[in-house]
Amino acid sequence: MHLRELVSLPALACQRAETHADEVALTVIEGRKTLTWETLYSRSRAWASMLHRLGVRKGDVVATMLAAGDEAAISWTGTAEIGAIEAPINHAFTGDWLLRALETTRPKLAVIDKRFAESWEPIVRELGLRVLTTADSALTGFMRVDDLLADSNNEAPSVDGRLDDPACIILTSGTTGRSKGVIVPWGRCLGTVRLGENMDPDATGVYYNPFPPFHWSARGPIYRAANRGTAMVSRERFRTSTWLDDIRDFGCTDTLVIGAMVSFLMNSPEREDDADNPLRVCTGGPLAVNIENFAARFGIDRVVATYGMSEIVNVFMTPPGETVTVRTHQSVGKESGFPVRIVKDGGAISDIGEVGELQVGGDRSSLNLGYINNPEATQDAWTPDGWFKTGDLFRRDEDGYYYFVDRLKDSLRRRGENISSAEVEAVALQHPLIQSCAVIAVPSEFSEDEVMIFAVPEDESDLAPEELLDFMRNKIPGFALPRFVEFVTELPHTPTMKIQKVELRDRGRGPATWDGLQKAFVGG
Repeated sequence: MHLRELVSLPALACQRAETHADEVALTVIEGRKTLTWETLYSRSRAWASMLHRLGVRKGDVVATMLAAGDEAAISWTGTAEIGAIEAPINHAFTGDWLLRALETTRPKLAVIDKRFAESWEPIVRELGLRVLTTADSALTGFMRVDDLLADSNNEAPSVDGRLDDPACIILTSGTTGRSKGVIVPWGRCLGTVRLGENMDPDATGVYYNPFPPFHWSARGPIYRAANRGTAMVSRERFRTSTWLDDIRDFGCTDTLVIGAMVSFLMNSPEREDDADNPLRVCTGGPLAVNIENFAARFGIDRVVATYGMSEIVNVFMTPPGETVTVRTHQSVGKESGFPVRIVKDGGAISDIGEVGELQVGGDRSSLNLGYINNPEATQDAWTPDGWFKTGDLFRRDEDGYYYFVDRLKDSLRRRGENISSAEVEAVALQHPLIQSCAVIAVPSEFSEDEVMIFAVPEDESDLAPEELLDFMRNKIPGFALPRFVEFVTELPHTPTMKIQKVELRDRGRGPATWDGLQKAFVGG
């Protein structure tokens, strides 16, 4: 085996290919494809050669919008092989949202799945960006990946990634403006191994990953599999109807669940054999109050709560050997080896039970390298003494358990997707009859958040709530479209004319609130 630093994903995949060539690395449910470590690394080398011949070099950004599974794993591994940086983009992004993502990351080129070509075509013309597609496209301006791979000679430099080298870019939701691109280092990837060791101590499990490749929740398992030699089963998105069948068919032992998933699964028809499956452990956060019932129904031995974000690794988790209960479901666990502190207004460190902002310390190579092409946001995210400001409010109890309280940010989380309220507001304000608006999170019966918009229409306007939603529908990803709309004559403001969203959150839904899901006013 040639000498390589075993930190980066390509270095780990190379080692697995040389020492465990025929072991299964990845199974993709769509298409029933199975990749051994040898196949995965060989195809990644061809991918690296393709990019290198197209002029991609160390430090260049490659934007992707690919299907989950083999395409995503091969693209990330092959791009990193030559020291380039992959920036996966949300599949729902189109129009201005897609354009902003590309302006944020400034890629050398992009590689996309054929099904996204139509939404990319106007962007290609506007930016003059070279774009590769994974299959034939009837649209002009795209190169074909299969043709380029066929000419690949696998000759490309192998760049050893160090702990403080970029591994990929993950786009955040943004808080008061545009989404930001988090530069994720290999050291942060390495930190995710602790979660794998907690869930699967003997490294014999099979991880079920029903999440798209632009989420960190789908990237961490790829890295952990290469690091620990475990197998992964991939499905592009979660489906209630196939979740249990997938786990049984492919022998999956551990997985991630988010609150909404638990609600959907618990609301599905119960069967006598629900617990007859190989699942041993699941992790998640936030976790639903009925998590114990969920574990009992599906025969799950342990539930591990955790907390992390695009910028930081899992700094809290349920300790090994413990499981989440009804009593502890609100907690995200205890410290998992990373320096943390809770800081109150004014800068004092909070005592037990006091609420403050969570800040995470340590070397930046174990957290993040800042936001790409955004030095101002990078500087604002760190304290002068080197702590990362999460923007989330936490408290700690006397037993060392940590509890998420609220967001300082104006972002929302709905069905596993982070949403920038500022970007949703910007779309609503494009309507000629809307003067001002504010987007907030309101509780959902499915866990996490629902999106609600308070809007001030022009005087004497007869604009209906459904008309505003129809206007926004094709300008915004479906997960970001508000469910609730309420027209008001004015919004509450501070003396400095900032909208007081805390007052709107306290107010929430009322009789004048239109529910876009139920097609009716909440109060009538």
